[in-house]
Amino acid sequence: MIRHSTPCIFALAAMLSLFPAAAQEAEQPPAPPAQPGCEGLAYRAFDFWIGDWEVRTPDGQLAGTNSIQPINGGCALLERYSQGGNPAGQSYNFYDPVREIWTQLWLSPGVIIRIEGPIAEPGTLTLAGTITYTNQPAPRAFTGRWTLQEDGTVLQEFWEQDPGSGEWTNWFTGIYIRSD
Repeated sequence: MIRHSTPCIFALAAMLSLFPAAAQEAEQPPAPPAQPGCEGLAYRAFDFWIGDWEVRTPDGQLAGTNSIQPINGGCALLERYSQGGNPAGQSYNFYDPVREIWTQLWLSPGVIIRIEGPIAEPGTLTLAGTITYTNQPAPRAFTGRWTLQEDGTVLQEFWEQDPGSGEWTNWFTGIYIRSD
């Protein structure tokens, strides 16, 4: 039996020598496409918010602390907000180059915020979408705006729309003062 299989092995080896590239290609998966970087002014439009901050109300009361750091090679920002030293929520912020908008997804116990919008002018970002209270049946319209001030602080303002009356009310106003 060994004598009969030897010619088969030689025949197989001869065939592979005729098609060496095909044999190698079948063994190696194709290289993944190169990933585009997150370069350009649009990706840097929210960089004025990067850092560690004390967040104060307009009357000067400490509302909490916030750390905003670039992640994923500078393609996104991760926000970690704390109140009284305890984590209170976090957001993921990123620029979508296909839609040419910034998006924020905020998550905290009982609240989900999804807002997005285009870059309007340097040092200001306004996003609109919804706030969902997990104990209520429907989301509400919601808007957020971040504005870099001349003194280096950042003014953050949020408004929500009452679904019954249609009126917009202030949800939160914070003044970000660098602590780093």
